[in-house]
Amino acid sequence: MYCMLRILDKNKVPVKGLKKYTDLCIESALELDDRTLSFSAPYRNIRNAIENEGYIETKDDRYVVKEIEKTSGGTAKIRAQLDLESLEGKAFREFRSEEQTIRNALQLAFAGTGWTIGICEVSKKRTLSMSNVSALDVLKQALKTYRCEITINSKDQIIHVYTSVGEDKGCYFSNQLNLTRLTVQSTSYDFYTEIEPYGKDGLTIESVNDGKTYLENHQYSSKVKRCIWKDERYTVPESLKEDAEAKLKDMSKPYVSYSANVIDLAKHSEKYSILEYGIGDTVTLLDDLTDTRDEQRIVGMKNYPDAPEKNSCTLANKVLTFDELAQKYEDTANTVDNITNDNGQIDGDTIDGIYSRQIIDLEDGIVNSVYIQELNTKYVQVSGKLTAVEGEFGTLKANVAEFEETYTKRLTAAEADIGKLRTTDLSAVNGRIDILDSNYANIKNLLSGAAGIGDLQNIHLTSDNAVLDTALIRTAVMQSVTIGDLQAGTISTNKFKIMSDDGGIQISGATQQWKDANGVVRMQAGRDAKGDFTFALFDETGKGTLIDSTGVQPGAIADGLIVNEMVSDTANIAASKLDIDSLFTAINDSTQVIKSNRIWLDDSGQSLNQAYTKMTQNITEIEQTAGSASDSASAAADAAKKALETLYGISTLDAMSASLNNDAHVVHTYTDGTGGDYSSCYTVFSVFLGDTDVSDHIDEIHTTASDGITGTWNPQLRKYQVTAMSTDSGYVDISALYGLEGKVLLVGEKGLVIGGKVLIVKSMGSWITKRFSVSKAKDGKIGLSYDLRVSTQIIRKQKDDKTLEPANVTFSAYKNDNGFVSSYSGKFQIEESKDSGKTYEIKYGSSSTELLTVYTPSSPDVQIIRCSLYDSSGAQLLDTQTVSIISDAAGLAQDIAAVDQKAQEAKEAIQTTSQEVTEIKSSMEGFETKLSKTTTDLQGVTDGTLLYNTKCQDNGDGTTTVSAALYKAGVEVTKEYPAAWFSWSRRTEQGEAFLQYGYSVTVNNDDYMFGGVVIGQFIRYVQMALTVGDKLLVIGNKAMCVNVDA
Repeated sequence: MYCMLRILDKNKVPVKGLKKYTDLCIESALELDDRTLSFSAPYRNIRNAIENEGYIETKDDRYVVKEIEKTSGGTAKIRAQLDLESLEGKAFREFRSEEQTIRNALQLAFAGTGWTIGICEVSKKRTLSMSNVSALDVLKQALKTYRCEITINSKDQIIHVYTSVGEDKGCYFSNQLNLTRLTVQSTSYDFYTEIEPYGKDGLTIESVNDGKTYLENHQYSSKVKRCIWKDERYTVPESLKEDAEAKLKDMSKPYVSYSANVIDLAKHSEKYSILEYGIGDTVTLLDDLTDTRDEQRIVGMKNYPDAPEKNSCTLANKVLTFDELAQKYEDTANTVDNITNDNGQIDGDTIDGIYSRQIIDLEDGIVNSVYIQELNTKYVQVSGKLTAVEGEFGTLKANVAEFEETYTKRLTAAEADIGKLRTTDLSAVNGRIDILDSNYANIKNLLSGAAGIGDLQNIHLTSDNAVLDTALIRTAVMQSVTIGDLQAGTISTNKFKIMSDDGGIQISGATQQWKDANGVVRMQAGRDAKGDFTFALFDETGKGTLIDSTGVQPGAIADGLIVNEMVSDTANIAASKLDIDSLFTAINDSTQVIKSNRIWLDDSGQSLNQAYTKMTQNITEIEQTAGSASDSASAAADAAKKALETLYGISTLDAMSASLNNDAHVVHTYTDGTGGDYSSCYTVFSVFLGDTDVSDHIDEIHTTASDGITGTWNPQLRKYQVTAMSTDSGYVDISALYGLEGKVLLVGEKGLVIGGKVLIVKSMGSWITKRFSVSKAKDGKIGLSYDLRVSTQIIRKQKDDKTLEPANVTFSAYKNDNGFVSSYSGKFQIEESKDSGKTYEIKYGSSSTELLTVYTPSSPDVQIIRCSLYDSSGAQLLDTQTVSIISDAAGLAQDIAAVDQKAQEAKEAIQTTSQEVTEIKSSMEGFETKLSKTTTDLQGVTDGTLLYNTKCQDNGDGTTTVSAALYKAGVEVTKEYPAAWFSWSRRTEQGEAFLQYGYSVTVNNDDYMFGGVVIGQFIRYVQMALTVGDKLLVIGNKAMCVNVDA
């Protein structure tokens, strides 16, 4: 029983629930799985709630209100149809699907409606060609052409396609039990035993029918009656023959239709559950008054959920599936049309108020005792006891069975309890036996906790009792083998792998490897993975190459390994490669003169710039402060450079980027902008950190569509599907947050736990956005789309900042014409951007049409490559695709050079700067410098912006102290901010490691002798209170607060 009907307005917004109603009826038909809902209700209960084109929902379906009939008695009769509006509303001027499966054909028709195909059991291919139709018309024609049936889920908008709906449950309608009235109509006006089919352009079945152009079926009569059937939709002879056979199967026997009034006993009592039936089910008709004993399908039903005794159904042994067949019936016999509906079935009459109690003397009508010498019947129902001396059954179904003696060829049981089992051959996957008494047992693998063996017999072969002249031993386990007696020619390392006991040495094929105790390959010789013969020595990770065929690689020589005696006196090592304290003494003892106005301390550009106003051969000590404008400007540039390094974020860490597999899409519509196939109008969003795809680790993602764009977002696939457009163009912005850092909130050095879960605070992270552009082409080419495909969406720039992998990218053009995909010959235009897509420069344009183009970036500095596909005329844009060039580490030297240029431009903003240099000595014999302290004071910029800088102090004990200096409006304000806002880390080729928080950090000089830098970072935070729900989290009468990156 239906508890409540859900009423919705014309916009599908819920209005109310309706419980008071009468005469609720759901009328269903097998064809199209169509359903109609009707009921009566007091008008005052539905006033201002139910309206035409509004909606009514039951537990299973949604209906559209089509008719409201009000009476002066205060009641209203409502009639509603199954909600197929979006299919009715999609129109086609021309629809054609040539030799496609029904799934492909309907997907094309349903594109943009929201309807999808679920289960589909039909795989044959047919052609649909229609004009001025809707998607619903296409569906109806497809059911006839493909000869199939469907079920509809109107709420979820899913259609399931089956060869046949329903099943044979063993249900029967008998005039002695549940059949109250039966009308039988049989006709043979369109009776034929042969059919000669023709398809398009005179296509025949001769090539697939043993040379015959016709088919024959004499299932009912041996008469010879042939008809000609022609259908221009058929282009494949196999399909034409298949449907002609199905058509002749219907026409070669009389058509019989039944109308039955049935008491639905299954709704009254569970003991009649075998008599339950549904649409499409096959039932057996038993009526001695009309001499009927036949199996028929239920093709129509009237269901009264609140009064099942009023249910009725319509039956037929077939459904008319060919339009011309119905037309022939109309021309041949008007009588048939008068008694059949559109499906060629006789409509059932309504059962008015017949209850099971009205079947008079039902039990008296059952024969209590009868002797029958021979009984031939299809169904027998015995409520008491059936006794027989001997019986033969095709299939026997019983809840409980007792047999004194049973013989069966094959026994299949889900579970069996057997007191005593004797068998000749027993096979089992798993077995559990408490006591096993066996004369012989052949066990391949025996696992035993304890074993008692009375007598164990085996054969012991020795050289004394056995001599084998020639033996074929497939598998041998030998304790020892005397090599002197082993005869062998050549042991192939392709067939045998030679390995030491500890795995340290291995020879396989033409390759030999040496591994350390951790199993890491440290040395390899022979053929490598590329097929080349090489030699290589690896570091402890097994990845870094120390020595190979090209020579010694960086990192191969450990610190302190090379001593003075190992360097030749004539080595002529370039001075730029030396960084040794004793070098200065060697220079001072020489007579060489160093000419330079600037000494570079390292390759990052830090300089000691001291202009000497006076220097003579007799000067022995110089101690002064730079004061000239030139000195101040240069120092300002150096100081600004350090500040800008922080402001502009020079880093060798990976950069974040995003890409779309489809940057732009064009939808072909009618000239007025309506229609269009949106099935391929989608894009997939990805995020990269350096050259690593981190899309599965995105912290948060949002989509924003422009006005007029309608679509759906799939967060699992990161896919946005556009389903409709009310404007000529639009876009969808997809934004992602990545890099949130989760930290445990500590209270007194212990993690804060709430509700059994540790409280995690997330901060940092970065947002990145990509735009998917969509536009319309109002050319009337519905179902036509173009796709620009790319061999790779990401080109990786290697660490040398020059090499690109892959070196080029291939753009290919494809055309999708109503499901048929083929290559397309169009014109390409390729552009490059070096400023993250702000501006583009055209680099290539097709001089003539081409299917694809291979493009090599003009330089490693390119960041984005954009390719646009145009039609053969070069006028209409069809599709656009971009390729990003990313690197896992930006070139530090190039970044510094760029920032140095910005520093030069920032000189005028610096107010004052000074450098203090102590103990600078010079003499005729050489040049000696000792730099114990360098201080660069950045007094601020004119606009009062916060600037961050560092100070370095050589402590003279092998350590250096690096301190932070923060300036605002020309004044140092470092200590005005908490020490925890200043952090320090060490960066090397292996990565970055955190050191500590505070205003300064002291490090060992030796740790940075052969590479590595100290990184200082200042981050402002704002304090925010933690809330649980809408309330503050209070511990010890104090609100719990956290610092959040500002």
